[in-house]
Amino acid sequence: MRQLPNCDDRSKLAARRQDIIRNFIYREDGSLVVFALFLIPMMLILGGMAVDFMRYEGKRAVIQDTADRAALLAANLEFTNVGEGAAVVEDYFAKAGLDEYLDGPAIVTESINNRTVEVNVAQPMNTFFLNMVGIDQIDASAHSVATQGVGNVEISLVLDISGSMRNATKDADGNATGLTKMEAMKAAATTFVNTALQDSNQDRVSLSLVPYSEHVNIGRTLFDRLNTDQKHNFSHCIDFDDADFGVSGIDAGRTYSQGQHIDHWSTGSTMHSPNCPSESYEQVTAVSQDRAALVAQIAQFQPTTQTSIFLGMKWGLALLDPSTKALVSPDVDGAFAGRPVAFTTDTETNDTRKVLVIMTDGQNTESTRVKPEMYTEPSHFAHWGQRPVRNWRDNNLFTSKHSWSEYTEQHYTNSEGNALLAASCDAAREANVQVFAIAFEAGSNGEQVMANCATTVNHYFNTNGDDLNAVFRAIAEQVTDLRLTQ
Repeated sequence: MRQLPNCDDRSKLAARRQDIIRNFIYREDGSLVVFALFLIPMMLILGGMAVDFMRYEGKRAVIQDTADRAALLAANLEFTNVGEGAAVVEDYFAKAGLDEYLDGPAIVTESINNRTVEVNVAQPMNTFFLNMVGIDQIDASAHSVATQGVGNVEISLVLDISGSMRNATKDADGNATGLTKMEAMKAAATTFVNTALQDSNQDRVSLSLVPYSEHVNIGRTLFDRLNTDQKHNFSHCIDFDDADFGVSGIDAGRTYSQGQHIDHWSTGSTMHSPNCPSESYEQVTAVSQDRAALVAQIAQFQPTTQTSIFLGMKWGLALLDPSTKALVSPDVDGAFAGRPVAFTTDTETNDTRKVLVIMTDGQNTESTRVKPEMYTEPSHFAHWGQRPVRNWRDNNLFTSKHSWSEYTEQHYTNSEGNALLAASCDAAREANVQVFAIAFEAGSNGEQVMANCATTVNHYFNTNGDDLNAVFRAIAEQVTDLRLTQ
């Protein structure tokens, strides 16, 4: 007969069973093997999916880029009819070897001075790994919509014609281009005018041309419509108080002081360095769309004297401000009656875009004026306006510019000019005027003030002689508003 275990044996057996169960529960030997059996296939599937998605994104990026470029090209208003725009898209894709993936013809819609082109593309792609989860094919698709629509635009083009513009310009590597800065600027400004005022923009885009050096000559016509303490008829510049640079417009209710007319280094009948520019081509042209006349004026520019960027900015902004409407309205094209129109505000909007383009090749320089006691009566004004100007004491020609020290005094310094420029740039921002600022081989000081004046970093250009023309063209094309909308 089998002998039953005693109590001690039963306790040992129970304890051993508990140990076996405990070891089974808590021991981890071999557990990662089981986990890996599940994990490795999942990793292979996910890694393979990543490969398929990378292939997809690569194809999608190519067709999206092609669709964007084709839509932009076809939306250009230089193509005269709807059918031509659609054909441009098809031809562009054919040359890229992607024409089979066009999802139907381009959709082109037009209205007056506006064209929109919509392009849809779908490129099927067989999968390598996604088919493991039931996805055998995915479509790399792209959708692009481009619009060129020229709305109402007012532009002020503010150009530096100071003496340093006679210097040679350089390319990006520092090599001479064979052109002076003035020659390069005249070519670039001509490109801007021809692009912004092309025929398709007729009666919608107006341009005010503001050449500046040590001062800005607004011309007899605008000058006579202002209240001034006119002293002479040699030239027509206006002196401002510092506070005037903090506002965008002109105060028609006050009397402005006429700028002095002196020439530091005149010889014979030629004024080499007039304080106030006096030639007809150096005068402001306000609110015009006469492309031929503007181009002809630019062609006559010559380098003159010092640089007062802040005065160019002040007048460029003023000619976008509705306060100058009474000054310019008698002479503007009938299509621009009422310009400059009111600014867009937080509570009032209009469909007119305000753009100011300003360039310099240097910095705000020191500016001088004849001492007040030497510029108080008609005989004084006549003396300093003669060509060539003579020494007050002995009526002989000045032998050097240093002879001027007993008659002249400093009027603006570089830092004062920079502060006044900054005030005008702030006023432009307050008025929602887009400011494109161009530093043309300007040096660090000029680069800094131009960068600070631009509306955003994308509105600032630091350029050289090789690229100046392209910069002006790019800005003009932005004004005509060719853009991707989707």
